[in-house]
Amino acid sequence: MQRRTGAAVTMIAAALVHSRRRPIAVAIVTACWLATVATTPGGDRAKALAAYRDGLRFEQEHRASAAISAYAAAAAADSTLPETQYRMGVVLAGVDRLREAIVAFRRELKVQPGHAGARRELGQALARSGSPKEAVTVLEALTADRDDDDQAWQALAFAYSLESRPPDAEQALRRAIELPPDRASEHRDLGVVLTTLGRDAEAREEYRAAIALDETDAGAWVNLGNLERRAGRFEDALAAYQGAEAADSTSALAMQGQMQALESLGRRDESLSVALRWLRQRPDDHNARVQAIRILQEAGRDEDALQVARNGVRRNPRSGDARVVLSTVLASQGDTRGALRELRAADRLFTDPINRGFVRNLKTVRLAAASDSIRALATADSLAEEAQIREAQQR
Repeated sequence: MQRRTGAAVTMIAAALVHSRRRPIAVAIVTACWLATVATTPGGDRAKALAAYRDGLRFEQEHRASAAISAYAAAAAADSTLPETQYRMGVVLAGVDRLREAIVAFRRELKVQPGHAGARRELGQALARSGSPKEAVTVLEALTADRDDDDQAWQALAFAYSLESRPPDAEQALRRAIELPPDRASEHRDLGVVLTTLGRDAEAREEYRAAIALDETDAGAWVNLGNLERRAGRFEDALAAYQGAEAADSTSALAMQGQMQALESLGRRDESLSVALRWLRQRPDDHNARVQAIRILQEAGRDEDALQVARNGVRRNPRSGDARVVLSTVLASQGDTRGALRELRAADRLFTDPINRGFVRNLKTVRLAAASDSIRALATADSLAEEAQIREAQQR
């Protein structure tokens, strides 16, 4: 009876642990399963299990750094504890630490060579990190071994797409869709591939199929809106982008799409309302601020545009981008001295050579177009600012 129970736990764990979508089930079943797995001589299985359980809890609480540290502690206590490196790899990949995730998945595969989840996630991480050819090799081998793994086929399609192989990606996604369960993301991905192949009508149907399965799939809504807007069906595009915002109120693409559709319909006031709503929701979003300023300027509301630009600097005075935006608005309103002041501030704030080079070129252009009196004032302003900085450094 005990042997049958252990086998049942192992089977349940194998089904659930390989899924990112069932953390509570993973926490319960995996802990039971791992307690039955033999430890390696010299390994501290009890200590490793305690750290592993902490990692699962932190993962469920969306505390990525704490989860990674806990899984690392589990691996240090017992390097052969199954699932530890896999779970750590999943968390690392989720925060875009892809190279570390690849190492973790490979370590898991040394412990469990047949771990389908680790193979699939390894392939995805390789693709995302710029190694789609290697990803294809990993995922083709996985689908050959596990033809019934729909997520493996979907991951392979992603790798094919990055390899510029859309016909192969289409075939992989159609195989994924044939297999249960029917996932919205598979239909959405197929829509993307069909769009790449120029088959917009079929792509539109796949996006609609994705939305029918999951109305909260903001990506499917946005992609459908893009198709409709490209076809000149601006009302339908607007409705799709609004659906995307309803699915994800933080989606920049949903907001941008609505603004573009509304402007195409000649409804500029509504477009501005969307831009300002986007800015209220994400006041530190540089693109949202730029779009709001653009529409205000096009509507002749220069003072409002200037206020929006100044608010960006007030919110984050250490942002070089905010300074450049304010400089641009000031220059458009004839305040060259103020524009140069903001560019000097941006130059001090940026540390990367590309942005600093851009700002310095812009300063050169502004100075060349300025009058002699403005250039003299700008020189005096610059000297005064440098003196203030030196004085502050000496305190």
